[in-house]
Amino acid sequence: MMALAFSGGKDSMACLHLMRDQLDCAIYVDAGHSYPETLMMVEYAETLLPVHRVRVDRAAQNAEYGLPSDVVPINWTKIGQQLTGPKPTMIQSYLQCCYENLSRPLLTAAHELGVTHLVYGQRDDDTHRSPSRDGDLIEGMIRVHPIESWTAAEVLAYLSEHMAIPKHYAITH
Repeated sequence: MMALAFSGGKDSMACLHLMRDQLDCAIYVDAGHSYPETLMMVEYAETLLPVHRVRVDRAAQNAEYGLPSDVVPINWTKIGQQLTGPKPTMIQSYLQCCYENLSRPLLTAAHELGVTHLVYGQRDDDTHRSPSRDGDLIEGMIRVHPIESWTAAEVLAYLSEHMAIPKHYAITH
């Protein structure tokens, strides 16, 4: 079974159009604060293939482990406060927050669905990307990165041949 890790962004949308005939479904993880534009893309994707929406309780995870941050003083983390005492706020790495609220729920859903191949819209020119590459076997599933060598401009050019490009796809951050 082949599924798409779908974020609603331009890269996962390009993968959806590129591999539509090979995909059994898409998996969208909703952490509870999706932009309306993102939800519109999820609804659009649902017109093309089944989309499994996975809802997570980000607020509960943040309450237990702290607010996500790029800079994490160790004594302000959950374990740090257990050793050094309570602080006014608990802080966790943004990577932990993303893993617990996005990656792990995605992988759990993929396993439950029996996914053998999981498609990601990861590109080599992404500044934050997984070290996994096309064809890697991770967590019992083969990673498929069909647009790995594409640029953002190539993604938008490809999408323009298949759909009206939403304005928010031009935003970079």
